[in-house]
Amino acid sequence: MVGLALRGHPAVGLLENMSANLERAAALLLDVVGGDPHGPVYEILERERVGDELVRDLLTYLESESLVAGALAREDLQELARVLENALDDIASAGDGMRLYRLEDPPTQMSELAAKVAQATVLVRRGLAAAQSGGEVRRCWIGLAHLEDEGETLAAALGTTLRDEGTASAAHWRDIVDLVEEALHGCQHAGAILVAAVLQLA
Repeated sequence: MVGLALRGHPAVGLLENMSANLERAAALLLDVVGGDPHGPVYEILERERVGDELVRDLLTYLESESLVAGALAREDLQELARVLENALDDIASAGDGMRLYRLEDPPTQMSELAAKVAQATVLVRRGLAAAQSGGEVRRCWIGLAHLEDEGETLAAALGTTLRDEGTASAAHWRDIVDLVEEALHGCQHAGAILVAAVLQLA
């Protein structure tokens, strides 16, 4: 059973911590976009610092330990860690960009896009938990794919509106939209890696 191979695995435990940290950062970004443009930004940057430490811990573990038979492949664990790290970096850059450029009054649908990312991080965490319990990881991945599709539609609409506006502020907001969309792509990619890795163990 796949869940038995993963439950209690130290590397998977570190990944769970990374996904929980990512989920917290996404929730903070949603707060920023939803009306508190500066307060939680430093908390998001702290989540990024914590994430960097967790990645270092995981990579150090993978370099120093021999993985047992039936566990996720070393390469899958490394790739999953890097994808989660990149998604966290995108979220942190989006929040810090809002602070740096003093962006307020988010464009219409920006909160919806940030909410898609927050929902996606929850599914990533649930996917890791499902992998350990023998649950339905594929269902989480399908949910992530739907969120990615919806996010792409929102991002395209936002991009068109901001290009038409043509102001310096709108150009900065376009950068923020791109970063948030990339974070959403990262979550979907994480789900795809996890599904593929678990199927190899089935």
